Amino acid sequence: MIYDPQGNELPDVTVTQPAPGSQIQWESSDRASTDVSRALTPAKVDSILRSANGGSTEQQSSLSIELEEKSWDIFQAIQTRRLAVSGQQWEILPPTGDETPRAKEIAEETEAMLRATPAYGDQFSTFMECFFFDLQSALLPGFAISELVWGKDGGDQLYGCQFIEQRHFTFADSQSPLLVTTDHPSGIELEPGKFIKHYHRARAGARCRGGIIRPLAWLHCFAVNGIKWLMTHIERYGMPFLVAKVGSESYKTERQKLASLV
Repeated sequence: MIYDPQGNELPDVTVTQPAPGSQIQWESSDRASTDVSRALTPAKVDSILRSANGGSTEQQSSLSIELEEKSWDIFQAIQTRRLAVSGQQWEILPPTGDETPRAKEIAEETEAMLRATPAYGDQFSTFMECFFFDLQSALLPGFAISELVWGKDGGDQLYGCQFIEQRHFTFADSQSPLLVTTDHPSGIELEPGKFIKHYHRARAGARCRGGIIRPLAWLHCFAVNGIKWLMTHIERYGMPFLVAKVGSESYKTERQKLASLV
């Protein structure tokens, strides 16, 4: 029998090992060819967010990447969070109460596997790089997903992680992200044990609306289009102000005094 940390007997289940290697094959067409943040207007922001409300998050996800590249304020804030997370110390420990040599051995082997350099060079990131950096990209779009690249025995050895950009997923027909592929444009479910998902819940509700990109998109739109000056005018419009009328001779002699009053 197998027991959980509280000593309760776990039911028998059929465990399917995840497929080894990488199932997601990169193609040159996967590179982003459009810039949704270019010529960003209130009408365009509204269209992008309304599309995401229906589950089509491709443009919202692309906007998340582009705003981090174009706004130093956004980049600085997110980079501060990434570095704060990556600076944390961590270790793998046996289950509470299990001090057997085998439990300690499993914990040590697991930690060594997670800290190991990817088997395929720089094609994949390590598990901790995935955890500290790749999955932190969920802050703006609300979610982040990486594929776990297992060894030949599937689940026995982790070779690395492959980050998948959020624009390749859709929520149109599901509460969970579906992977959009060439053969399945409507999306397919993710295989259990092959993907690690992280959700950033800035607010309650649908996961496709959980990122902080939504308020930042409006803020960036107003900032780059000079609309902030219009907003300042609107805020001041109708408020009383002082008007001083003086003759030409008085202006010449009292110029300094008038300037100080203003």
